[in-house]
Amino acid sequence: DGDYVVMMTMHAAKGLEFPVVFVAGMEDNIFPSQRNMESEIELEEERRLAYVAITRAKKKLYLLHSAERMLYGSQQRNRASVFIRELPSENIEKIEPKIPQGMDFRQAQSLSLSRQMSLYNRDNKPKTGGISFNAGDRIRHKVFGSGTVLKATPMANDTLLEIAFDTKGTKKIMANYAKIIKEDE
Repeated sequence: DGDYVVMMTMHAAKGLEFPVVFVAGMEDNIFPSQRNMESEIELEEERRLAYVAITRAKKKLYLLHSAERMLYGSQQRNRASVFIRELPSENIEKIEPKIPQGMDFRQAQSLSLSRQMSLYNRDNKPKTGGISFNAGDRIRHKVFGSGTVLKATPMANDTLLEIAFDTKGTKKIMANYAKIIKEDE
């Protein structure tokens, strides 16, 4: 009943439908693969597979490609997949990546992914007021009410909290986004 992500191959998705579908790696030399781009028969088979992936989406479809990626130990720059380029342009909404504050697109492209993410996190980090949480802390949440922190696990620039709420059961939430406060001790 809860929210979850299903990850599967395109072959396994045949006959299924989902409200939202993400198809990653939509780049020439990946999908379709370099080997199959050289054979019209193989390219046609991958085109059918792309059709299967695209038609699994009931409401939203995201076709993802990167400008640059590390593959088999080497940096590659691939064009967006021929399958994306074949789609009618009026049916496509292109979403560009967010560029860190104070940089233009060219500067952002030259940064490694880890550097881009650290700049993005720095510029978009929620304000926590420097509060840290530990197991046993009593907290208050706007929706779930009072509870006790069972576990606090640092993750990137945030902390995953497992909290036993007095009336709402146990929940896992990220501290920076939870809008929780420590109760007076």
